[in-house]
Amino acid sequence: MPQSKSQDWLMYSLLIMMMIMLTMIKMLTFNSKTKMKKLHNMKFKKFMKW
Repeated sequence: MPQSKSQDWLMYSLLIMMMIMLTMIKMLTFNSKTKMKKLHNMKFKKFMKW
């Protein structure tokens, strides 16, 4: 019993690690995209005001 439990814990920890990595990568890419959009919007707004 203890052996299988430890194995399960290992699997769960690995899965969690993978998920965290994926979410971090997604956040990084999403952040860069939004930053670009924000910059573009700022330029556009300035242009509109002008």
